[in-house]
Amino acid sequence: MTSTPRRSVACLTALCALASLPAQELIAVDYTGNAYGVSPAGQRRDLGATGLSDCNAMARLGSQLFVSARSSGRHCLATLDPITARATVLFPQLGVDVRALELNPVFTTGSNRTLFGIVNTRTNVDHLVTIDVGTGQVVTIGSTGRSGIQALAFHGSILYGWDVVAGLVQINRSTGVATDPFPNVGTAGVSVQFLCVDHTFSLVGGNSSLYRIDPQTGLPSLISGLGGFVDLRGADRHLGRLSSYGTGCPEGVGGNFLSAGSDAMPDSRFMFASIGHQPGRNGVMMIGFSQAALGMVGTPCLQLTSGELAAPFTSSSSGFVKDTLVLPGTFGTVLHLQLVMLEDVPGGVVTTNAFKVEMPN
Repeated sequence: MTSTPRRSVACLTALCALASLPAQELIAVDYTGNAYGVSPAGQRRDLGATGLSDCNAMARLGSQLFVSARSSGRHCLATLDPITARATVLFPQLGVDVRALELNPVFTTGSNRTLFGIVNTRTNVDHLVTIDVGTGQVVTIGSTGRSGIQALAFHGSILYGWDVVAGLVQINRSTGVATDPFPNVGTAGVSVQFLCVDHTFSLVGGNSSLYRIDPQTGLPSLISGLGGFVDLRGADRHLGRLSSYGTGCPEGVGGNFLSAGSDAMPDSRFMFASIGHQPGRNGVMMIGFSQAALGMVGTPCLQLTSGELAAPFTSSSSGFVKDTLVLPGTFGTVLHLQLVMLEDVPGGVVTTNAFKVEMPN
């Protein structure tokens, strides 16, 4: 059983009108090092310069975005901040020319996180490699047998690539060999320099236009041009950032921990839960525009947000506080949220840890 807000999410209607759908976009980089947001309809918005040049690929691994590019004239691997779209170079001398990137689903957590990559060698043969994002070590799996693979993406369990002659190909991640399942299709006359899976789990790709690509036929279908010529080389889902901070109070009392999930995008949902509360107790989700550490009268607990807004909640008969808030519809918004409940404990208040929600600029 979930708690029920006493009224609709009035705390956020003061910030924006609710949209029918959350913002969904790709974050993309072009060859010259500029970043863009690309909507599902192909509308493009400029996010500014990343600080890199010769960008050739992008991949998401967990909450991080990785980009292969050049820095100071050398091939490098960098991370891209999803909020500011600015790059931080991890390995300034990667030593190889990486033309495509994709996560390795076997190694996505812990100390062995790796990416798959396509490296064009001096003999103009594309090799499938792995790149350890903790050490920068590049390990060759094998030759693809092709020389024009420019993009990688998993769709389901299959690793796909896009070759400038063959179009959509399937790549054996154990051997590196690329197979053309649609030899009569080729590229269908379109330019594709990136592949990724969008928010609808469709395979999409493009370069100066955005296409939906059917993995059953290899055929691309035009979604839209991208508002004038642009040379996009890498793209992936654009997500904001959600991070927990602070601790609950009083220590050792039930209900002092808050869990949450969100894409942290405009008009997306902030889903939260807290268990172990006394049944039928009133409280509020404190929502602020900045982080705080404000003393609360009569209790050792701290208010961890500036608290300009609040949404009331009541714990269920089982002691749950669980619900969803709709986030504002404006890019660049930053919010801080903390649950505060009135309960029979010393000081009369139970507070949780807080969450910072950062939406991309």
